[in-house]
Amino acid sequence: MKITNKLCLSVASALLFFGLCTYPAVSLNASQTTVKSQSTTSSTEAVSLKAPYFTVTPGYKSAQITWKAVTGANKYKLFCSDGRSVKFKKAGTYTFNQLNEGQTYTFTVKAFAPNAKTVSRKLSATIPVTISQNVTGLSVYASNSRLNLKWNTLYNASGYSVYKKKGSNYTLLANTTRSTYQTSITSGASSITFMVKPYTTINGKNYTSSTGATVSCTPNTLLSPLKTIRTMTYFCKTTKKVSLYRSWTSKKVVKTLSSGVTVDLIGRNTKYKRSEILYKGKTYYLTTGSLRAFKCNYTTSKYSTAQKLAYVKKYSSKTSYLIWVSHYTQEVSIFQGRKNNWKLIKSFPCASGNYNTRSPHGTFRIGQKENGWYYVNTYEEYITHYCGRNSFHTRVHRYPSGSSQNHHKFPIASTVYADATIGKPASNGCVRLMDSDAYYIWKYMPTNTTVISY
Repeated sequence: MKITNKLCLSVASALLFFGLCTYPAVSLNASQTTVKSQSTTSSTEAVSLKAPYFTVTPGYKSAQITWKAVTGANKYKLFCSDGRSVKFKKAGTYTFNQLNEGQTYTFTVKAFAPNAKTVSRKLSATIPVTISQNVTGLSVYASNSRLNLKWNTLYNASGYSVYKKKGSNYTLLANTTRSTYQTSITSGASSITFMVKPYTTINGKNYTSSTGATVSCTPNTLLSPLKTIRTMTYFCKTTKKVSLYRSWTSKKVVKTLSSGVTVDLIGRNTKYKRSEILYKGKTYYLTTGSLRAFKCNYTTSKYSTAQKLAYVKKYSSKTSYLIWVSHYTQEVSIFQGRKNNWKLIKSFPCASGNYNTRSPHGTFRIGQKENGWYYVNTYEEYITHYCGRNSFHTRVHRYPSGSSQNHHKFPIASTVYADATIGKPASNGCVRLMDSDAYYIWKYMPTNTTVISY
C-alpha cells in the first residue's frame, strides 16, 4: 500500500488536536522504518564445539592431564573416575595426585560455551607400580684390592641404588642397572656397611624402594690375604685415538685417549672384541686392536702362604691336587686337599709368556702328557698340557755332544741351555720350569687336575 505525505500530515494533526502527542510532527518514510527495525532485532546463533583433545601422562601415584583449547569454549571441567573434578577457564595442565598404584582410572575433559551443547572426551590410564620388593642374595667379596657387591636380579626393577653407611646415615654411591657393583677400599676402615635398594624409572625419574638389603664387611679381615693378589698386566701404548667404556658391553663413551698414551692391559674378551685396561688407577674397556704392548708388568716378590690359600680357597678340582700359575709373581704353587680346604705343598719359579706371546688366563685341567718336544737344535722335556698346546715343560735345552733330534735317549738331561731364563716372562706362551719342577708335575699331577692361570 502506498502512503502519501498528505495522509501523514493529517494523522499528525489529529494527534496534536486530541493531546496524545506533544512532540512536533516528524516526516517518516517506509525505508527508514525498515532499517530501524533491523537494528533492534536480536537473533541467537547456536555454537558448535568440538570435543577437547587431551593427553594423560601417568606418574608416581599421579596422572597429569594436558588439554588444548577448544574454539568457542569459555570453561573446562576435568573429571577423575574416583569422583574428583576441577574447573578451569582456559586450556592448560593439571595433575590428579594420591592415585593408587596399579589401578586404572578414567579421565574426562568437558568443554562449555554459552548456548552450546557441552562436549567431552574420555581417556583411561593405569598408574604404574613402583618397586616394593627387597633385594636378595646381597654379598661382598674382594678381588684386586677392590670390594665387589653382587645380588640377585629383580625382574621388575629398572635399576639399583647402592649406598654406603656414613655415621647413622647412608650416602648414595651410584645407580646401576646391573646386579653387581665394585668400589675401592677405604684406607683404614674397620667396618663398612652397604645398602642396595631397587628403583623403578617412571617418565625419566627414579622411584626408589623404601626398603633395602644391607651387608657389612671388615676390609682388613676380608682383604688382608687378597689385597695384593693380581695378575700380570702389559704396558701398552694406544696406536690411535680410542674411546673408553665402563664395561665389556657398554655403549656410553666415558673418556677418550689420544694416540701414544700408555695404559696397563689386563686382558681381552674375544666375544665382545674389547680389552680391559687400567688407566690412572681406574678400570676401562676399549676396542681390541688399538694397543701395542711393549713391556710386562710383573714383580719378583712372592705371595705369602696365607695369601695363596685365601686365593685358591674357592676353587675345586676333580683330583686331590690343584695348581696355580701366578703370572704376576712368576711362580707356580701346588696344593693338595679339596675346595675350601687346600694345603700348600710346593712352590717354585716359572717363566710364562712374554708381552707379545702371552700365556692364556683362566681355569683349565691337565690333559695329555708327552716325553718332550725335540727340534733340530733345541728341545724341551716333561711336557704336561693344560690348555691346548700350552703346557708345563723344562727350559730350552741344547743337545749334548753325541745326541741330536733323531738320536737321543729320554731323558737327555743336558745342562746346556739355549734359553735358561726363569723367574720372568720369556716363553712363547707355555710355562717354563726348572727341570726337576717340570718333572714333578709331569710325574705326580694326575689328569684332570685343575690349573688356575692368573
